[in-house]
Amino acid sequence: MRRIEFVVGALPDPAERLAQGLRLCLHLARKYPIFARFFSRAGFNAIGPGHLLFEYVPRHIQEAVAAKRMDVPDVRTAVDLLGGVALSAVHAIATRPVAKSYPESIVLLLGLGTPRDHAPLPLRRRR
Repeated sequence: MRRIEFVVGALPDPAERLAQGLRLCLHLARKYPIFARFFSRAGFNAIGPGHLLFEYVPRHIQEAVAAKRMDVPDVRTAVDLLGGVALSAVHAIATRPVAKSYPESIVLLLGLGTPRDHAPLPLRRRR
């Protein structure tokens, strides 16, 4: 996390910091399968309360909300979402073949930085 923060921490756009940080984390998991397997097996225990994720990510989310680059109900929910997506994606990388572009696809599908009014609407139920 410190290395990723070192790389992305100086980016001017906080939403880009989050997106690039997640992207780098996933590329590291692809490059270092032992790292990916460790995090996959450790699961949520790998990102307990003292994890650096909780030092860096909330600050970037708060700055992204203040800059109107993100619209989230609250910072903790957004941190939970990012942590869950990261763990799920690392698990996929550790347990099955994924495309080289998998990290980019995850970041794109997550929609980091997308204001709520630009997000897709939920599907309506058929009657």
